[in-house]
Amino acid sequence: MAVREKDNGRLIVTLQGAGNRFRDLGITPQQPGTERHNLRIAHQKFSIHPSSQSATHNQLHFHQIFGDGQKGDQYHVTRAITSNKFAPLFIKRYSALSGPVYDLKRGPNVTNLGKYDVQWFTLILGALVARRDCVFNEKSHDLACLQFKYREFSLVILWCFFILPATDFSMITGFITLRPEDALNDEDRATRERVMAGWTAADAIGNFKALRDGLRDEGIASTQNFVPEAFKANPEATAVAQSRYFRSGEYSNKVIKALKARFPGGI
Repeated sequence: MAVREKDNGRLIVTLQGAGNRFRDLGITPQQPGTERHNLRIAHQKFSIHPSSQSATHNQLHFHQIFGDGQKGDQYHVTRAITSNKFAPLFIKRYSALSGPVYDLKRGPNVTNLGKYDVQWFTLILGALVARRDCVFNEKSHDLACLQFKYREFSLVILWCFFILPATDFSMITGFITLRPEDALNDEDRATRERVMAGWTAADAIGNFKALRDGLRDEGIASTQNFVPEAFKANPEATAVAQSRYFRSGEYSNKVIKALKARFPGGI
């Protein structure tokens, strides 16, 4: 991902992956799906808007452009930033990052999250946005965290690795909001209000862990279904893939020797 700050304080968070294909959940590119299934992604980005037009709300806008010219937009209107909380942008299970679009040059504006072996591990990364002076003060032994400060906002990055060979398939969890005024009932309104309210740092850690489990399980299922030769579908290998997360690529690489001894044919 790349972050660019505009003169008016707006942040543009671009997700690398132009040229990849949009995939409907749970099906291969060869299977029929929605009208966007298997379309080439030409561009995708988040825009984080300052609250100049509202004292209480910020708008987070996810925009995609597809190869055939179609456009997709999702909106997340949040009170989190003005109330000193964190608003989630996305949580993503990454592919093997094998395309040239992922080859970033070294430099002072590039942050290295560490090395890891894509033949054994998969990356899950999430991004949150908050006010510049809102400090993310929670930690966990099985994920890593960095916070970057800009003129108006700060961006929090959470990431970890789990044991599964990375493939060409990725999956992203996004966040949208719906107007509480249009709620069907009191319970629906409370749910919509809760999404708009954002997360504390402790909430963010807990929710990241819950959502990464879903992304991991979808990754295991997709790999077993779509690339069976890359994942020897046996109960022991699945249990290993579901057993643990690692906060560092360097640390997780120490586990590879044990994995190779346990699964000489790979997992």
